Amino acid sequence: MTIQPDIIREFARVDANTVREASAFQAAILSDVAGRRGTLHGRVAPVHHTMSLCGPAFTVEVRPGDNLMIHAAIALAKPGDIIVVDGKGDLTAALMGTLMMSACKKLDLGGVVVDGAIRDRIELLELGFPVFAAGFNPAGPGQEEGGRRSCPTGSDRPWRDRVGLAAGRPARSRCAEGRGIAVTRPVILVTGADLAAEALALLTDYEIVFAGKTPTPEDVVALCARHDPVAIIVRYSKVGAEAIAAAPSLKVISKHGSGTDTIDKAAATARGVAVVAAAGANAAAVAEHALALLLACAKSVPLLDQRMHAGHWDKSTHKSIELEGKTIGLIGLGAIGARFAKMVDAIGMRVLAYDPYAKSVPPAVQSVDLATIWQASDVVSLHCPLTDDNRRLINADTLARCRRGVILINTARGGLVDEPALLQALASGQVHSAGLDSFEVEPMTAGHPFLSAQGLILSPHVGGVSREAFVKMGVGAARNALDVLQTGA
Repeated sequence: MTIQPDIIREFARVDANTVREASAFQAAILSDVAGRRGTLHGRVAPVHHTMSLCGPAFTVEVRPGDNLMIHAAIALAKPGDIIVVDGKGDLTAALMGTLMMSACKKLDLGGVVVDGAIRDRIELLELGFPVFAAGFNPAGPGQEEGGRRSCPTGSDRPWRDRVGLAAGRPARSRCAEGRGIAVTRPVILVTGADLAAEALALLTDYEIVFAGKTPTPEDVVALCARHDPVAIIVRYSKVGAEAIAAAPSLKVISKHGSGTDTIDKAAATARGVAVVAAAGANAAAVAEHALALLLACAKSVPLLDQRMHAGHWDKSTHKSIELEGKTIGLIGLGAIGARFAKMVDAIGMRVLAYDPYAKSVPPAVQSVDLATIWQASDVVSLHCPLTDDNRRLINADTLARCRRGVILINTARGGLVDEPALLQALASGQVHSAGLDSFEVEPMTAGHPFLSAQGLILSPHVGGVSREAFVKMGVGAARNALDVLQTGA
């Protein structure tokens, strides 16, 4: 089947100037002296039953040994774009290996669609790509491959039809950059660049629009105004009153995780929009990360590693902190705090906890007030949501009431900590060390005083980010959204 794009401009060769000129056209055919050709399209429709692929795409036709057009696609692509590689069902032709796809990753592409080259798919997934396969599948129709589902073979429609390019007409699909045409399905906006395949499989009745890796609140507002989603799955950025007002059809805001402080719940309530969270979905991941930070602080793991790499041998001078017999005070005893409590109890720590909203207290945990937490704890670990009442709970006053040499762990929200006060307490020795996974302003920018302070172990808010938690949070967020959309509850 031959594609007949709306606007055609044929070029004799592919170079930087050609690429720039071709980018001005909705569709352009590129070829070289060997007769190899590729067609640039303004948009591409779904190719996989669990994913709507929307946005500009460079559709590349390749033959064995041909990688020119893939290079052209890379040259043409912009962040968020999708590269479609059509190998005519030939396993050896569809993709020339992962090297060029690594280059694509640097461009922050929206994904790669391959027809035939399933052999490279697992490697591409390991690069962190959304990869969607149509056509040849050595695992057999509909079989699981590497923990991800491949499209079955034997489709009754040609591949080009399946990507919505039959007869030169794009399928009716809304693209992520707003260049598409009217949608026929309600939209769910994801404030991130991806969602677990298992979650997407639950959302096939909806058009999925991704906001990208690092959307700003303004981006979210613009996407709400452009797409009028019925649901927002919140991964990154904030969903404020302006975004809610920009989406008249909005019914539910579903958090990809447990913390809803980035959602304007008052504005949502005023509009009758439900706010739900995948509570507990990342509990194991966050609790394990909190334990890792605690052990790193007590045992000075990063410092000793750095010293060893610099050629030092500090065996005769270094003394670590033994945690057995020490008291840890947990602020927050939800799914994460309760799981962490079991971990620190297992290594012999005395566990105190403050949580006026806790429905139950594990047997090894003693429920106390905040004053006791400050006075009795050798370690304080935060596991509570951020509210107006507890903002900067860790401040100069509360730190002064702690035992000298206390260790602070925060895998909750950065706004719980008065950062200048923590720096002063570290400098004075009132705080021995702190393991922090969240910060008042994220992402942290160059020149932040934490980056040069001693006694701080930092991680970029990844406590809840594991392969397993990514799936559990995605599925939880999708199910929570569907519960509201399908039942109105």
